[in-house]
Amino acid sequence: MQMKAKLKQLDGLTMMGKANTGHWVAMDAPDDLGGHGAGSRPMELMLIGIAGCAAMDIIAIMKKKKLDLRGFEVDVDAERSDEHPQLFKKIIFN
Repeated sequence: MQMKAKLKQLDGLTMMGKANTGHWVAMDAPDDLGGHGAGSRPMELMLIGIAGCAAMDIIAIMKKKKLDLRGFEVDVDAERSDEHPQLFKKIIFN
């Protein structure tokens, strides 16, 4: 499956992005880095996406096993590099 994404700069580091589903997502940086704090940080969205992919897989597996699932939650902790690029060094699912 091919995916595409589009990103539009609104003002400084304030941006809107969308991918195949067409839902726009606001992204921004904090004021001290030239943003306006008007949206999630891109790395936050990546971490949410990773947690979402894992959760959807787990829910699908549990559904196939005919397990009754209610109120499923995933907590994720991540550690990033101090230097740029500030990549994820570790991601832990709790």
